[in-house]
Amino acid sequence: MKVIASKDLTEPELAILKEAGRILSAHSIRYDSFVEIISRNCGYDIGDVQRILYMLSKKNILKLIVRAE
Repeated sequence: MKVIASKDLTEPELAILKEAGRILSAHSIRYDSFVEIISRNCGYDIGDVQRILYMLSKKNILKLIVRAE
């Protein structure tokens, strides 16, 4: 992950970004499990997690690549 200025992120964005980095550095994971783990560990609703992941992607801070199997 790139080094970013955390002052530009909201508290939920920063928490979710840190948790995503921790999870994704270990292994690849199913998207639904990924969102559920972040939701559980950060205390945000699943919908909020998905919205924030989307916003982080639009800001070019997080790049999620989805592949169908």
